[in-house]
Amino acid sequence: MNGTRNRIFTKQLLAGLSVTLCAASCLALDALNSASVAQPRPSDRCERTRVVDQWLDQHREARLARDDLGDLIDAVTRKYQDADFGYDPKSNKDRRQEFKTALEEARHTFGRIIRSVAYNSTPACRICALDEVYQDATHSGEGDTVTVQELEHFRFLQLFSKLAPDFQELERKKEQRRDLEGRDRDSREVRQEMDDVDRTIDALSRSVDRDREELNRFRHSPEWDSGSPKMVVERTKYVCGGEGPGDRDPGGRDTRGELPTPGRR
Repeated sequence: MNGTRNRIFTKQLLAGLSVTLCAASCLALDALNSASVAQPRPSDRCERTRVVDQWLDQHREARLARDDLGDLIDAVTRKYQDADFGYDPKSNKDRRQEFKTALEEARHTFGRIIRSVAYNSTPACRICALDEVYQDATHSGEGDTVTVQELEHFRFLQLFSKLAPDFQELERKKEQRRDLEGRDRDSREVRQEMDDVDRTIDALSRSVDRDREELNRFRHSPEWDSGSPKMVVERTKYVCGGEGPGDRDPGGRDTRGELPTPGRR
């Protein structure tokens, strides 16, 4: 009798283990399938440094112009003498530094333009390149509404960077005002502090309203593209890798694969 009960128990145990193992296998398979789906396709990933390097390899004139600016700056630093910048010994040193500063600014600007064009060569990098401006827009309270067109538009490159700190400070002052309302209003110190906070809130509100009005006018103008996707949606489609804007000196000489000067193509 005991043997029969043991055999029944063993069969039930094996059946239970079989079901458990089957369920575990199904869960593992689902997890693997989910993981494979979650992996971004190569076209959905932006390696920003690589994209810039590839663009420069495909556009040799731009690469050579960038490198030549670096060579010239190096020459001014290491080879050129003060006497090369004028006959007046008193001003030669200043002229040399002015010349070098102008070249460095040109190199920086040229590198920024190169990056901008290279990032725009793929959909993923185009969106990734806008992330810095998008962060400003998010800190301006526009994260859920701002579109790709608005982030790319030259009018708003500086607007969001100016609006973000004003909006954040305004929110902090409003919170401070609410805290003060819960304190003793008969206190002279509290009333004075509330007056100071109110003046700051008024000034910040006017500044924020001006910037928002400019954005609102654009959104009601013929120039505005109602079909432009919202950035909050677009940024979920891509993975941003490599270095971002400003992470590497765009004018820095990249000697990888460089040919000797006489044989440059």
